[in-house]
Amino acid sequence: MQTVCAQIARLLKPDGSFFLNIAGSSSQPWLPFELITRLRDLFVLQNHIVWIKSVAIDEKTYGHFKPVNSPRFINHNHEHVFHLTHRGDVRLERLAAGVPFTDKTNIARRSHSIDRRCRGNTWFIPYETVRHRREKFLHPGTFPVALPSACLTLHGYNDDTVLLDPFMGTGTSLVAAQELGVRGRGYRYRYALCRGRTASASARAGRRNHGHRGSHPLLRTVSGRRGNALRRRRINAGSERSL
Repeated sequence: MQTVCAQIARLLKPDGSFFLNIAGSSSQPWLPFELITRLRDLFVLQNHIVWIKSVAIDEKTYGHFKPVNSPRFINHNHEHVFHLTHRGDVRLERLAAGVPFTDKTNIARRSHSIDRRCRGNTWFIPYETVRHRREKFLHPGTFPVALPSACLTLHGYNDDTVLLDPFMGTGTSLVAAQELGVRGRGYRYRYALCRGRTASASARAGRRNHGHRGSHPLLRTVSGRRGNALRRRRINAGSERSL
């Protein structure tokens, strides 16, 4: 992991952002913190975001979580999103990624020009409801499209922005990039994991185009031995840039 992150640090633009999503577990509760400590020589931890997958308010539960069947541990309802940069001075689109004021009097009292405030570092982003096995992707660490979308929106993007995901999994971050009109590149050893996501992306794109279900290339992915060779060539050439 440190080797991959060292390459990310080398390719990251001076004003780029690296959003690292990682979760602990009952057996490895220290893992996220041990990893982020080891990355101190490569990055500055500019923000630490807590992704809340499920929350119970009074007697009602919102969102989804995977139950922990143990008398010793409680359910894990959140994960970490570490926002890493080179110097900790990247300007963010706080209001673009923000939320409206609940108390509208705060708009004038706090001298805001629009009904928008910073969302903060706790993001409640639930998974989409899955009612059938075929809607699931065969990967243990998926996340909703809304999570990378929120990260892209917070950092800000334009026609020159390129998203690089070296751990693309089922391709969720690339789907988010596609929906926002951002160029994206992703690497995954087992391309088979992306097939279901490609079909899902095609369906999402079709819904946005008034029901037209055309092909969706899922940007560019490489896999297997040939993919590793391509990956090394691209990294050595310095042709890819993350956010």
